[in-house]
Amino acid sequence: GVPFWRMIADRLRSAGIEDIAVVLRRRQRQEIVDSKIEVVVNYRPGLGMFSSLQAGLRYLKGYQGYMICQVDHPLVSESTYRALKKAFVDNKRGIYRPKYKGRLGHPIIIHRMAAEYLVRCPVQGRLDRLIQEGGWSCRDIEVEDEHILTNINFGDDLKHAVGYLSADRRGH
Repeated sequence: GVPFWRMIADRLRSAGIEDIAVVLRRRQRQEIVDSKIEVVVNYRPGLGMFSSLQAGLRYLKGYQGYMICQVDHPLVSESTYRALKKAFVDNKRGIYRPKYKGRLGHPIIIHRMAAEYLVRCPVQGRLDRLIQEGGWSCRDIEVEDEHILTNINFGDDLKHAVGYLSADRRGH
C-alpha cells in the first residue's frame, strides 16, 4: 500500500539525506504529495531510463554528488544509504557503488563532475557503460544488504517483495 518512491524517500531521510527529487512523466506529477520532495519532469520519457537520469541531473545543478536510486529497487536498507553517503562525504570524488557478496547493485553515488559528463552523453546511453567509457574511478562499498540486487519488474518480484516486507514488519 506504499508507493516505492515513498519507501525510498523515507529510508533516505532516515539515513540523513534531505535533498530528494523524483523524476517522472508529466502526467505523474500529481502523484508526489510531499512538499519536501522536488518533482522533476522528464518530458521525453519515451527515450528511456537514461533520459530520466539526465533530466534530473540537468535540473539539480550545484550539488557535490548525486545518489541515483532506481524506483524498482525500493527495498535497499537505510544502512546501505548511510554507508554510501559516508564513503562519498569522506572522499568526495569518483563513483560509489554498493557490493553484496561480490555483486554490484543499486543505488550509486556520482560526483558532480561525472554528472556534468553524463548530461552531455547521448540519450541512448547506458549508465554503466558511460561510466566505464568516461574513465571514472569507481569505489565499491561492501554492504550486508541483499536488496541492492532486488529489482522489482514483474509480478513475481513484487510478490517476493511484499512477502519480505510483511515478514520484516513482524520482526522476522
